[in-house]
Amino acid sequence: MQDQAIDVRGRNSIPILHPANFWDRQLCHDALGITPEEAVRRLDGLIPMVRPLMDGVYTVFSDDPDLSHEGYAEIQHRFRPLLGIH
Repeated sequence: MQDQAIDVRGRNSIPILHPANFWDRQLCHDALGITPEEAVRRLDGLIPMVRPLMDGVYTVFSDDPDLSHEGYAEIQHRFRPLLGIH
């Protein structure tokens, strides 16, 4: 059953980690409960690129242009818990 407090089409959740993402400060706060700086700290050294950008955070979970379904699923499995996404 889906949590009614989460609006998957709104700005209070990150339902999917895409290979590349930009999350502004407000989305980090509302969806993750952390700052962009904390997101950088949690992901630094674990993904190909994570950096502060325009009062937010830019992430690259995969730079493989031929990312398989299994690779995409691994991104979700490995990094959602690290970011506190359930």
